[in-house]
Amino acid sequence: MSTSKWTSVITNAGKNLLSYISEQHLVITKAECGDTRTEGSLEELTGIQNPKDMVLYPSQSIESNLQFRITLSNQNILTGFSLYQIGIYAKLENQEDDVLFMVIQAAENQPDIIPSNQESPNYVNDYVVRLIVANTNQITVQVTADKKTLYVTARIAGIYSMPSDSSAELMAAALGDQVEQTAICDNGWSKVEAESEGEKVIGYMQTQALNSENQILSVDEEEVEVTSDSSILDYPGKKDGEVVGEVLELDQVKRTGTVNGVWSRIKYQNADGTEKEGYIPTSCLDVADAQESTDTSASIDKKKDAGTLHKSSGKGVFADALETDESVTEQNGVQIGTPVAASSDAKLKDLGVFKITHYCPCSICCGPYANGITSTGVTAVTNHTIAVDPSQIPYGSKVVINGQVYVAEDCGGAIKTNCIDIYVATHAEGESKGVYYTEVYLIQ
Repeated sequence: MSTSKWTSVITNAGKNLLSYISEQHLVITKAECGDTRTEGSLEELTGIQNPKDMVLYPSQSIESNLQFRITLSNQNILTGFSLYQIGIYAKLENQEDDVLFMVIQAAENQPDIIPSNQESPNYVNDYVVRLIVANTNQITVQVTADKKTLYVTARIAGIYSMPSDSSAELMAAALGDQVEQTAICDNGWSKVEAESEGEKVIGYMQTQALNSENQILSVDEEEVEVTSDSSILDYPGKKDGEVVGEVLELDQVKRTGTVNGVWSRIKYQNADGTEKEGYIPTSCLDVADAQESTDTSASIDKKKDAGTLHKSSGKGVFADALETDESVTEQNGVQIGTPVAASSDAKLKDLGVFKITHYCPCSICCGPYANGITSTGVTAVTNHTIAVDPSQIPYGSKVVINGQVYVAEDCGGAIKTNCIDIYVATHAEGESKGVYYTEVYLIQ
């Protein structure tokens, strides 16, 4: 916060709490913001008018400076407003009710303008608060509680003792497993509770591996016949799933679940005779719900701007390399880009012969939680976006395939060395273009 724009004071109620912190622990409980500016004494305020919730994150003590972060998201804001005040609430650890501890107010005619969710989807604004007082070791910032039931969207996601994958792993959760999110952290992690062999496990999991919708539905185990040859994948999506086996026409398999109405979870006999579990398209099975969905419009987030990094997506990845001059249109919810030919004077580096495959934003290609957003946080665009192995071709790199320029903006578990997946508009288009091998060049 700019000190010239913002004024901060500890309220009278807050000063009263501070008088006790040599004896009791002080807990900062929540933050709110409002659209009203107070002309009188801020010390006498006991609440924020027309409050909107903010998110509190863990604190960091630096000598006598207690620093913590609060975030305002407009996810539930239907009408934009001028943010004039931020209120920080606190209580003594043995008290039930909190009080307005601190008020931060913008200068007259200098509010922060908060847009509605319709005006600017996924808008997020962060504020860092520094509290300079004695006995900072007696003050705790309570992480914002956000308890809800969520489901694991990754193939495997670890639950760790601390919000870092360098800490001890307590258990591994699998795709579709249910967890209870009890708090959110500011570094992309969530505190969760899960069950493992009848025991409750409490730890931390990466938030990006969680979703509020469970698209993995268990069904009564049934033996069904395979109607066409198919690879068995360890994840229900051709871009991210790795081949772990295969089934042939007329084979018998046990179906145990469905995924997004497009994939089926099956049990099958491995080559060594052991029973394994994997995923194949439901269209390859003799079941009543066998149908292959090629409608991509339902899985695209139309509110995202094509090829644009969003504030909520995290770090920008090679933003300068993502700039593009080609025009983009929308068809059936898919962003369609104009092909760009490589310049005749472009400096090219031969990367060798690559296997070229194609994918679209449907559930067959991208799995049950497909939304058209790539791993770099941009919306995929045809004639532009490719999925690569980023250890071989860094994100943001421009490459030439058959004379056309593409940008490395995505990745996938099935995209390994010397393989590139080109983004297309429909599943039918991807199938028709098929698989081929060709020279690939890097624009230097």
